[in-house]
Amino acid sequence: MSEVEELERNLTIFVHDLFSMHQYAQWREYLSNQETNRWYSLIVELEKSHCSLSLIKNFGEAVYSKLVYRCIPSPDFKTTGKKMFLFNLSGRIWHSLIHHSNGQVNRIS
Repeated sequence: MSEVEELERNLTIFVHDLFSMHQYAQWREYLSNQETNRWYSLIVELEKSHCSLSLIKNFGEAVYSKLVYRCIPSPDFKTTGKKMFLFNLSGRIWHSLIHHSNGQVNRIS
């Protein structure tokens, strides 16, 4: 596995874990207040939510400073209120789309 493939694999695992690990619960609660279709810096938003930054900082500043996400209404948003979260590493092709509702997480891509 190349370094890029390993980084992308680890980023995918990390963003999935954001929705299941207790240490990010405050950030998840804050998500309902965020505007849809606006990009947010993940490390900035984690810090605002007083969440641990140790795991994200393990990626190094060159990565964590470019890790962003946005809230997207799911196709059934009008009836369910569910959202999806698109994570992207600025300047790279990597992305991960997470569907989150009622404590259940589904990685779409």
